[in-house]
Amino acid sequence: MKLFLTADDKNGLGFNRRRQSRDANIIADMLSVIGGEKLYLSAYSASLFGEAENLEITENPLQNAPKDAFCFVEAQNVSLDGVEILYLYRFGRSYPSDVKLPPLTGMEKVQTREFAGSSHDKITLEVYRR
Repeated sequence: MKLFLTADDKNGLGFNRRRQSRDANIIADMLSVIGGEKLYLSAYSASLFGEAENLEITENPLQNAPKDAFCFVEAQNVSLDGVEILYLYRFGRSYPSDVKLPPLTGMEKVQTREFAGSSHDKITLEVYRR
C-alpha cells in the first residue's frame, strides 16, 4: 500500500476525530502523485478533493484498499503494517492531538520536498519506503 498522512511537528494526526490540516496545496500534490490511479479514502476526507473523479470512498480505507493502492487516512489511528511507501506531509505547526503517527520502524526516508501551502507557509513532504 502507498499511504498518505498529514502530521504536525509533534507527529499529531488528529484531535477529537478532526483533521490537523485542510491545506488545498497538499490535496493538489496528492492528486499529482497518484496521477490517474484510484485513491482510497473515507467520506470525511473525500470532501477535501472537490470534483476529483478517481476517489474510492470507503468506511475503512486501510482495510478495504488493495495492497498496491494509494490510500489517504486522517484523524484516526493507523498501522503501518503492509505500507510499502508512506507520503508524510508536515506543515510546520503544532496542534493539540490525541492521535499520533506510529513509529516508522523498518521505513527509510528516501525523499524530502518542500512547497508552499495554501494555508501554511511551507509544506514538507517526506517519502518513506519499507
